Amino acid sequence: GGTPVRLVLIDGSDHSVSAAHREVIESAENVCYLHSPVSYVERLKLAASYVSTPYAVMSGDDEFLLPAGLAAAVRLLDQERGLAGCVGQCLRFFPTRRSHRLMFEMGYPYWRYRRDEDSAEQRILHAMDGYNAATCYAVLRSDVWTESWGSVDQWTCPAATELQQAIAVLARGRFTTVDQLFWLRSEENPPVDVVARRLTMVEWWRSAEHAEERRRYVARLAADLENAASIPSARSLEVVVSAVDALVATQDAMNHAGQEARRRVGR
Repeated sequence: GGTPVRLVLIDGSDHSVSAAHREVIESAENVCYLHSPVSYVERLKLAASYVSTPYAVMSGDDEFLLPAGLAAAVRLLDQERGLAGCVGQCLRFFPTRRSHRLMFEMGYPYWRYRRDEDSAEQRILHAMDGYNAATCYAVLRSDVWTESWGSVDQWTCPAATELQQAIAVLARGRFTTVDQLFWLRSEENPPVDVVARRLTMVEWWRSAEHAEERRRYVARLAADLENAASIPSARSLEVVVSAVDALVATQDAMNHAGQEARRRVGR
């Protein structure tokens, strides 16, 4: 409240908030509350239809975007028209056992991260080497937000949806960061979709069971890349496959390294 920000709350819970709470929420002229118990991607598409400002940003329901970081990102986007999006620095926080204190640590390796390659193809391929989820919670130009988060699909593997969003953003322009603290990421509560998240990108990309879904996935992302960056259809397919292959290979290597480290600790 009291800021120029327009906040759209899309509540996917089975039941709406109480009438009393709803009255408080809607008393702020710049806050819109919608109860829509449909799938995550359907709620994102609904949210996209309510975007009316030059920029849009995703905020988690128990996390915090900070005004100074948001303002710094917006200023940079105002200055550099070739940028599709910009994010600031992230700290994750979690309460101590008795919740008397909050502990903080680096959330993501965003420091001075940028993807300023001239071509969409190079931005996407380079981003998959050490992928760090920079585009997810970034300030994006509204058309980019609508064509990324507002247009994603539901896949068996949730990580595939996140990757679809990232590739859509990088297909539409350069991406960078500001030094200011931008986002506090909550580690207080476990995710509600723990079962769905057990299917990793590595398992999904390599399993025979999901071959047809992967074919549709690659075709969907390649068509968007062709449309956004004017890359020929055949080359768009190659770029998407190469990008996901690179990401999966990196994650697989990290998983093996983590398993080996745990075995050494055990011994």
